[in-house]
Amino acid sequence: MTNEILEYLNNAMSDKQRADFEKRLANDQELRRKVKLHREVDIYLEKDAQIDDLKNRVKGIHMDLKARKARQKKRNLTYVMAAAASVMIIVGSMFAYRYISYSPAYIYTQNYEAWDPGAITRGEDTDKNLRTLVGYYHKAQYQKVIDDFDLLTGNVDFDASIGLLKACSHMEIEEYQKALNVLDSIDASNSTMLGANVSWYSGLCYLRLKEFERAKSSFETLPAISKKYGPKAQKILKKIGNK
Repeated sequence: MTNEILEYLNNAMSDKQRADFEKRLANDQELRRKVKLHREVDIYLEKDAQIDDLKNRVKGIHMDLKARKARQKKRNLTYVMAAAASVMIIVGSMFAYRYISYSPAYIYTQNYEAWDPGAITRGEDTDKNLRTLVGYYHKAQYQKVIDDFDLLTGNVDFDASIGLLKACSHMEIEEYQKALNVLDSIDASNSTMLGANVSWYSGLCYLRLKEFERAKSSFETLPAISKKYGPKAQKILKKIGNK
């Protein structure tokens, strides 16, 4: 699978292979997530390569300084300043890399995984309208889920967790405030698991909107109630602790 993704991202597929892969991509949420993560990794590996290149350049400058020291004493200060400037560039680049790795967008991409509605759609008696919504969701027709949600669920008393389907659809198309509006409307008072899901996705939305205090408040509830989200929330809290 990884080789296939790399071939896709590096344009190494034939036209037929690319068409087949993109068809699968449209219908496979997990595959889309993996492709997205590979793109992120490529970006940050490129940053690492740039930092290594700068380090090699500085090393070359220092070797050059040593060779010229005997015959160019009067120009030592100039070269020292140049070397210092190069070191500052490296340090600045490393801080930039750290900043990118700790950026809200990067943290969100590393941690977002769409909610799986499978638990409420198993069984022969599953409502037809609910199956329709889930079908849209699995086909990445997120706007269709949003547009038809109230119409298809309005007359049926569904499990409260179905609201996560609409919230995650908003998140998939980067409508984070609208996702929060949906999450706020979900009654999770009778389910710890549902409450954990609501807190997790709310925290990610606040993070993406750079509302760090609200993100912290959402993530801080998770270690005590969720084995799934607790460890992830703690790692995020360490990264955004000073924001």
